[in-house]
Amino acid sequence: MHDKLLLILDREGRIQRFNGACEHLSGYAESEVRGHTCWDFLVPAEDVGRMRGEAFDVLLAGSGRTDIRCYTSTWVARNGARHLIAWKNALVHDDAGALAQVLCVGEVIAPPAAKP
Repeated sequence: MHDKLLLILDREGRIQRFNGACEHLSGYAESEVRGHTCWDFLVPAEDVGRMRGEAFDVLLAGSGRTDIRCYTSTWVARNGARHLIAWKNALVHDDAGALAQVLCVGEVIAPPAAKP
């Protein structure tokens, strides 16, 4: 059984927290990724538009679409291995009600795929 992946993103999608399971799967240390977005280096080029525009921005807009809160995506590890991950997301608001963070919990649902 795999440990859960835990990402905490700011409202711009920049990584604030990247747990040990994320480090192990991706091959990147938290210190390397903090302040960067996942689509800068973990999301395959062909999926960046979908992840940025159709998932993250829609989630932030609070459109009420429940399919964005639970979805699957692929991560490309430092070594080129691709991992299919099931994600569940939650919006975290500050005391004033403004969006502060996006909490993302993921689980690997498929073994690494060969490099294309």
